Amino acid sequence: MALQHIEPHHEAYMFLMKGLRELDFRDNAVPCDLLLTGDKAFPLAMNSQGQVLMAASQYGRGRIVVLSHEVYLTTFPALVENALMWLKGDDSDNLSVGVQQHVEAVADNLNNFQFQVKVVEASSENLGVGVYVTDAYSVGEDPTDLLCWP
Repeated sequence: MALQHIEPHHEAYMFLMKGLRELDFRDNAVPCDLLLTGDKAFPLAMNSQGQVLMAASQYGRGRIVVLSHEVYLTTFPALVENALMWLKGDDSDNLSVGVQQHVEAVADNLNNFQFQVKVVEASSENLGVGVYVTDAYSVGEDPTDLLCWP
């Protein structure tokens, strides 16, 4: 099942997983269930029961990467770096990243890479960043702002 989702997205998958040999999910985190919808969504990691633990998709003109637990944002810094580079796209030189204040620990990891990090209260068009990092709890009841984010 996973391969049928990955094949049309092979190039994106390879970019996102570049340099990663293994992802260790043995942490105490209890991942949520990610459901892939649409022909542009594909899994990045699945467990032996077929549960999608990480996924990516193109959405309109943008892209999104979803991790099934917020702890993975700090557990897998190399994956997060790959994801940020993929999310910003080839056409952008903007290496600034907005990090929602509830996941501020991500900012510490990102400072070890080439990104300029801003810890912010919420997503907005005025951030001037190329990528925005948040958790599901901080999106709010209406994800429209996030989905329409520049």
